[in-house]
Amino acid sequence: MHSEVDGLEHTMVHRLCENGPSTIGELLPVFLASFHQKYGKHVGPSLEVVSQTGKGYAPQTPLAALRPGTDLFVQRGEFGASEQAAVEPSSSKLKANIAAKKENSYYYAHYATPDAPVPEPKRLATQAAVVDNVVTLQNYMLEDGDTKVKVHIPIKDLASMPQDSVVVHFREQSFDLRVYGSPDGKVYALNVGILNEKIVKEDCKVSRKKEKVLLTLKKQPGGHTWDSIHKTWGLNEPRDSIVSNGGEPRTLML
Repeated sequence: MHSEVDGLEHTMVHRLCENGPSTIGELLPVFLASFHQKYGKHVGPSLEVVSQTGKGYAPQTPLAALRPGTDLFVQRGEFGASEQAAVEPSSSKLKANIAAKKENSYYYAHYATPDAPVPEPKRLATQAAVVDNVVTLQNYMLEDGDTKVKVHIPIKDLASMPQDSVVVHFREQSFDLRVYGSPDGKVYALNVGILNEKIVKEDCKVSRKKEKVLLTLKKQPGGHTWDSIHKTWGLNEPRDSIVSNGGEPRTLML
């Protein structure tokens, strides 16, 4: 990861490990703390992480989805004052990690002391860069059963993509699938904001095959036959009170 902010150059090499950052959003505060340790100054807010070609990375992008040796660049972004922060500082979490694991902590090497201040990043990627990089998956096969529904989603070159590049958020009546790390640099997505019926998100599963992702959705007791994954009736009935992508997610990665 590189930066040249306020005329100061800084480079940090990051290697994936069990206790270290796993997303772009978690890595940036570590880099900024390393910058502060070297120069004794904060870089400040309104920062974004981009690729060598200038494409912005979303905060939730898994680091495992990037190719080994990928160069990341930290630069100032141009954002309005009304825009909210995409990532909040996590100094308490970092200090707790250091206190618990001492010199075995990943963060130990990046902080002079456990009390080293953590700069506050405000933004990681422009909206346009993130939106332009997402491709909606159009093809899938629905397999309905008595107690569960299986969704087969073909994805080209999935076998060559890194571990943890498949991310699924299951909610009460929706799911959101994202596939990172494709050879063409795109993020492939399938979002069903309102499923045919409510599901038991705790019992839903995801399997990664050579050329497809298999989602297993557990029906609630008394569930009906599914002829579509999308809900197509009763959407405007007040008694349903359905919110697209509503509820807390249960997230799985493969």
